[in-house]
Order: sequence, then structure tokens, then C-alpha cells
Amino acid sequence: MNKYWMIQIEGIDKTGKDLLCNYIGIISNHKYTPYSRGIISLLSYNEIYDRKQEYEIRETVGKNWVFVYLYGYNKDIEIRCKINNEEFRGIDEPIFKQNVDLFEQLGYKVFRYNVSKMTYFDIANDIISKMEDLNNGYIL
Repeated sequence: MNKYWMIQIEGIDKTGKDLLCNYIGIISNHKYTPYSRGIISLLSYNEIYDRKQEYEIRETVGKNWVFVYLYGYNKDIEIRCKINNEEFRGIDEPIFKQNVDLFEQLGYKVFRYNVSKMTYFDIANDIISKMEDLNNGYIL
């Protein structure tokens, strides 16, 4: 049984979180459980929208979780928003990054990918490779 199997994909809007979930599922033959918008999104939007909800990270996050943080160049994300007729909110990125950094400082595994520089195929393959390394005892 794999020690790490849950992949939580985080990032601002239009970074392709759901698309990456599909790639990981198909390429890994559904060996891992990827899902988008988890605790880091909850914490980030809590701050962005001044919500008063509190979360106990250690009680919420499983030991077998790996986090993936997707980000991109502002201009690229802005174009993605225009294509989808959505507002570009570049102000969200620093808050997400701050929360991702926090999870890394707490000792969780975090993989970061610039979606403006890599394809989802390449990102998914890299994540799967890193998951295999983790599950075979390699420290990343």
C-alpha cells in the first residue's frame, strides 16, 4: 500500500487544477486520488473574502497528502480569464503563496509548477514520478 496517495491541487483561478486532476488520473491509471481546491484554498479565500472561519490544519490534513501548487505568469492567467469572460484577480496569488509556504514550513510535501512554462502532461508525469519516489522511500 502506498504511503502517499492523496494529491491536493491548489492555485488561483485559471491555473488548470481540474484539468490536471484528469491528467493524473488517466496517466496513473487512477492509482492516486487527485482533487482540486482543498484546505489551502479554504485558508486563502478565508483571508481574501474576510471570512471568519477557522481551521485546525493538523486535524484537517491527512499524513498521506501531497500538495501541488499551480501558478503562472500574470499575463498568461489574465488571458485565460479573458477567454473565459472572467475577472482577473492577480491579487490572490500572494495570499495563496503565503499559505503554500506555511504548509511547506509545517513539513508537508509541496510540489510547485508554473503552468505558463510546462504542459499538463509534463506536470502530471512529474507528479506521478515524485509520488513513486516518495512511496519507494526517497526523500524529496
